[in-house]
Amino acid sequence: MVGALRFTHPTQYAGTGFLYTGCTTMRTEAEDSAMRLSARDQQAIHAIVEQEFGAKATVRLFGSRLHDELRGGDVDLLVELPDPVADPAVVAAELAVKITRALDGRQVDVILRAPNLRHLPIHDIAARDGVVL
Repeated sequence: MVGALRFTHPTQYAGTGFLYTGCTTMRTEAEDSAMRLSARDQQAIHAIVEQEFGAKATVRLFGSRLHDELRGGDVDLLVELPDPVADPAVVAAELAVKITRALDGRQVDVILRAPNLRHLPIHDIAARDGVVL
């Protein structure tokens, strides 16, 4: 059984436009054993991002979930938006919560990339190594 949600605080690094937010939940070891996202989970993520931001938004999975040999790990997502984002901390936090719920409580971290947000090296890493969902 999945425990209650535990939220990490959205953090926007002053003047950088870099935004990190996450939502975690307490899980059993058996629940953490799946290393790849199922087709259902991938479709759910894509559908939520498209519903929130439209068909022009892109979502990429990056980080430890791409490596079958690793255990555990959260779901790291880069969401690329064609339009500027007002209140990016709120937007990212709400998106992380919606996706976490759709993934039955799996921890989700969201990084936003939009024209009005500062471009940082993490964006390059996620774009280079990530897989479009």
